[in-house]
Amino acid sequence: MTVLGSYRDGSTGDDDAKLIKGTMDMAVNIWRPLAVLLDLSEFQYEWGDSIVLFLDGPDPQRPIAIVVGPKCRQAMSTLKFGLHTTKDIVDNVEVFDDKEKAIEHLERKENGS
Repeated sequence: MTVLGSYRDGSTGDDDAKLIKGTMDMAVNIWRPLAVLLDLSEFQYEWGDSIVLFLDGPDPQRPIAIVVGPKCRQAMSTLKFGLHTTKDIVDNVEVFDDKEKAIEHLERKENGS
């Protein structure tokens, strides 16, 4: 699933998060994929806590990989690790800055490794 556009800042982004989460859940319920690739590489995100609604994926049994880009990477890093962090969101096992690496990760998960 590719998400384009901008996430509205703060609580004004709550509806954005709900729309993305609802769309992801609906797509998963219709197509029943083995895993989810969430492509945020062109998604603009500055701040807002409700974004976490969809970052964990549709359900815990379905592997997810998230691809981030320059428009959301730093803000997602501070969301995950704190405002003054030096860590990068791609330090997470399921977050990547390259779509091919994300696909490889999901393929390894599917094969049980």
